[in-house]
Amino acid sequence: MPAFFGVVAAWFIPHGLQLVLFPWLLAVYLHLPPDLVGVGQSALQLPGLFLALLAGSLADRWDTRRLIIRLHLFAMVPPLCLAAVIWGGGFSFPVLLGYALVMGSILSFVNPTRDAMLAVVAQGNLQRIVTGTTGVQFGVQIIGYGIAMLAGVTGPAPLLLVQGVLVSAGAFLARRLPERPPRPVNDSPSSLVQEVVDGLRLALRSPSIAPVLLLSFCGSVLYLGSFFVLIPVLIRDVYHGGAREIGLTNIAFMAGTILMTVLMLRVGGIRRRGRAYMLANLWGAGFALLVISRSVPFGVMVLMLGVWGAAAGVGMSMSRTILQEHTPESHRARIFSIYQLCFMAGGPVGSVTMGYLVKLFGPVQAALLPPLGMAVVVTMVYRRTGLWHIDEPNEPAVSG
Repeated sequence: MPAFFGVVAAWFIPHGLQLVLFPWLLAVYLHLPPDLVGVGQSALQLPGLFLALLAGSLADRWDTRRLIIRLHLFAMVPPLCLAAVIWGGGFSFPVLLGYALVMGSILSFVNPTRDAMLAVVAQGNLQRIVTGTTGVQFGVQIIGYGIAMLAGVTGPAPLLLVQGVLVSAGAFLARRLPERPPRPVNDSPSSLVQEVVDGLRLALRSPSIAPVLLLSFCGSVLYLGSFFVLIPVLIRDVYHGGAREIGLTNIAFMAGTILMTVLMLRVGGIRRRGRAYMLANLWGAGFALLVISRSVPFGVMVLMLGVWGAAAGVGMSMSRTILQEHTPESHRARIFSIYQLCFMAGGPVGSVTMGYLVKLFGPVQAALLPPLGMAVVVTMVYRRTGLWHIDEPNEPAVSG
């Protein structure tokens, strides 16, 4: 377990750095208009639309430990190359888009591969391990945020160098993970396509998995654009801030997540998983954005990001726990790749849409729209699915 948490930290510290540095490069360093900020953010999420399902099938086919090692080494290369370009004076928006597409492609493979390994190291209490992993994941990102807040002082190139070195450490830590041997499969392309289809069929037929995936997709459309586009533009245009303020909002978000994760671990988890997941989509981001739309002081906005993060801690833990409990081992990476696809598919749509909404209505007024949309979605899920009633596992894992 310590080795697994180490690998999680080696990914999410540099990921946290990127979460602050990338929007800062778009909104402040290049000073792009809101619609191009949205395009830039969508480029980081776009590869997941095309690679997530393939990544899940390959993660089930290949030795998971070796795949994690290779992915961390691959992820070291783009930030080092971007740092070299900046130092060489060739930095531009198209270069940043290229970086985003490559890093987004690597990310498409990392998440389902790591989630497949999680079940191997859990050895029992899945909800506790999933919650603990969520806490480590969000907790260590604060370190990355703190590093990225130096961008206004150091410039971006040294921080990209740090990002590359940190993510490479995961390759060495992953050597201590247990083996998750590949399944014996037919290596033909038709067999790979059939595995993807089998994963989709299982996801859509399961009354426990399908509504989780639906809420994940809708949440990413409505909330990711707000987080990745609306917040940086608000900071730049309304609060006249930069990397420091972007970092503070991200730290507040993660602080809320960590506090909620610790609370869930102390009380022994949440039994009514589906209910908690549905409500987290309302009282977190929805409430926070409604308050932000009132043109509140910056300190209040930071506090609202903490509330948003607390709800995200509940939502992520409950959604992943439900999927782990209702997915057979043979399909685990594929189901989590579909989960990632739902999450990432809405990201580009939400980012581009929010960019244009901010340009059309202004950042403060645009903050009103996502909470209204999520209220409609949660009501529909409540009326048409059984997600509200899922607590302890009540549906055996389907064998495919």
